[in-house]
Amino acid sequence: MKINPILKKEWLRENQAYIKQSKVDFELILHLIELIESDDWNILYTKNSKSLSCRQVIDYVNKVDFNNQSTISVVYIVKNEQNTILKSIKSLKKLADEIIVVDTGSTDETIEILTNYSMNDTSISLYSFEWCDDFSRARNFANSKASCDWIVSLDADERITNFKLLKLLLTYLKNFGDYPKTVFNLNIIRGDNVYKTGKVIQNLSCFSYRGRGHETYFSSVGDVHYTNINIDIISQNRMTLKKADYYNKLLLLTIDENPMNLRWLYFSTICQASQGFKEKIN
Repeated sequence: MKINPILKKEWLRENQAYIKQSKVDFELILHLIELIESDDWNILYTKNSKSLSCRQVIDYVNKVDFNNQSTISVVYIVKNEQNTILKSIKSLKKLADEIIVVDTGSTDETIEILTNYSMNDTSISLYSFEWCDDFSRARNFANSKASCDWIVSLDADERITNFKLLKLLLTYLKNFGDYPKTVFNLNIIRGDNVYKTGKVIQNLSCFSYRGRGHETYFSSVGDVHYTNINIDIISQNRMTLKKADYYNKLLLLTIDENPMNLRWLYFSTICQASQGFKEKIN
């Protein structure tokens, strides 16, 4: 992509006479560009004035068609989520074009609940994955089943507060090209704990997860840059000491397999400080 789609509102208003969008869609574009808030974006994309003429930029804006929206695959990996998964799926308000659910060994009624629900919702596809102590493998398997323009990864207890707005934003962004180095963060709200994490990518073959635990996206075409989207996900704090200990063990395995990757060493330091577990790097 050669054009930065996050245009200044002042510039858009100055050139409104040349923008062939309805008043409603023009105001929608102004609102959507305010949802992107990240300095990282500017590292990847130069100012349009240096690479493209005003007319070329306007042409891109004029091609935006909210009546022809981007498609979204929402992807879950689940295990024993009978009490949460349907609440998450229903929060999508049937705006997701495809819902991929990968079960990693549920022993409760998760599979039965999803099977019954999918009879009335053909967008849902249910798969099984044999657990192998590797969240990245499970997530990559799930993503491989996605066929839409974009992939949104959710946990079973997570609910997007405004999926419709996210879909409109992704429709706007896709008009400007591909994003092979960009992972989009959403806001995660878990009680008093608020943070950002990568939840959205364009469905491109260059992306894959790495790391048995604390898995993260990598791109085969260069360093990943994170861009914040100001849309919230409501979640629950379900961490237990047993889960934390298991994630820590996966993290140590990841460090053994990737001893030169500073990301995993950083996470091990954080975990050691917050939970007091003893790491073994050497």
